[in-house]
Parts: sequence; C-alpha cells; structure tokens
Amino acid sequence: MAKRGLIIVGVVVFVGAAFLLLRTAPTSPPLPPAASDSRVETPGPPPEPPSALHDSSRDSDIGDVQSDEAIPVDPSPAVILPPFGESDAFVREQIEPFSLPAEWVAQSHLLRRLAVFVDNAERGDLSRRQLEFAKPEGRFRVIETDGKLYADPNNARRFDPYLDRLESVDPARLAKLLGMLGPLIDDALEELGSTARAADALRAAIDRILEVSVQMEAPELIQPNVLYEYADPDFESLPPLDKQLLRLGPMNFARLKIYLRMLRTGL
Repeated sequence: MAKRGLIIVGVVVFVGAAFLLLRTAPTSPPLPPAASDSRVETPGPPPEPPSALHDSSRDSDIGDVQSDEAIPVDPSPAVILPPFGESDAFVREQIEPFSLPAEWVAQSHLLRRLAVFVDNAERGDLSRRQLEFAKPEGRFRVIETDGKLYADPNNARRFDPYLDRLESVDPARLAKLLGMLGPLIDDALEELGSTARAADALRAAIDRILEVSVQMEAPELIQPNVLYEYADPDFESLPPLDKQLLRLGPMNFARLKIYLRMLRTGL
C-alpha cells in the first residue's frame, strides 16, 4: 500500500457521481473523434404534481363527476442536448448550481472521463493517474503496536473535505442530472465498447462499491520494500478499488455508502 493514499472520489459518482462526473482522466483507448452533430432531444425533469389542485385519491368520492374547467399545467420544456463531442460547456452549465471547485470542472471530455471511471469501477479497477488530482494533503503515517505496523487512524481525516464536498450535492438532484445526460453518457460508454445504458452502468458501479465491507479494525501492514502492503494475503490481493475504499477509514467509507445508496435510489 502506498505511503500516500488517493481518495475514491466518485465514486463517485459514481462517483460519485459529482466526483465521477467532474474529474477523472481517461485511460486507453485514446479519445476518438467527436460524434456526429445530430442533436438529441430528451424530456426535461417532470413538473411537480399539482397536489393542491387535484388529488387522485378524491376521485372515488365524486364518482364520474369531472370539472368542466381544465387545470392549467406548465410542463418543463424539453431539454435539447448538444452533440456528444461538444457537450463540455453544457455539462458545466448544468453543474454550476452545485458550486464545485473550478479546477474540478475545467477539464475537457467530462462525460468520456465519467464513462471511463464507471466502466473501471464496475470491474474493481482504479487508475492512480485518474485520481492524482485528489491526493490528500499530508503523508500516510503508520503506528507500531506490539511490534506490528498499522495505518494511523488519523490518516482517514485527510479525506474528510472530499466527503464533505460530496455530501453538499443533493443526491436526488444529481440523479436527475445524470438521467438527463443519459443519452450522452450512452455515447461515451459505446466508445468504450460497452453495450450498457447509462443508468444501468451507474447502478452497477455503485453496487460494486456497496459490496465492499467496511473494516472497523485497521489491517496489519508490512513493509517488504519501500511500499507498505497488507500482511494478510487476502487483503493484499483485493482489487485496487477495494483497497482505495479501505484507505478512507470506516467512518468516511460509511458516509460514502450512505450517499451512494441515496443516489442509487434516485437513479
């Protein structure tokens, strides 16, 4: 295990998906040319039901009697999505209300990066280069107890600001945004050779993270060379994503799981 941990940011979203959506560097294959300029139209978020004007539960009380006066409804206008290859400006406009750091959203090919992260996360893969921007401050420290090495529990506090930032984004609102961007995310996944649709891929990535068990006790470490490793071969053989989640510490990992469950419900 490296002396300095890297945060799993999106998870999210996933990963998260704010982190998943906003800053993940693509891996191979190289970025292909932009898609065609055909425009895709997808319905916007549905309007809030006018419960104060009409309650369907009351219909049985009035039989077949219907009002002659039509109830005015102002549906949300359809959202015209830009061509996939020209979607960055549109995505930045949509995530502006989240008040996320500018450096997170300044990168290009945002949806391609999201697709790479989601596709990797479902398989338990994680590229350190993808998360280099989110390297926590301070060094990874260990403590020695009874002649054995363990990660210092205070290491997990370095990730607190990232979890605070993630929790500042309403998961229901983020789920709606991802749903609206679904056709464009489909294009990004298709470039990677995936046949999965956006919502299915996002749910699969979230489920993969939720499957990882929270470890309340720090596993023992060894240092055969420069890098630390888990003394237990079962821990050391875990996929990269699982190891990164363990570095969050039990409290932050639990916070991440709570957020992802809410996000998944919205999806």
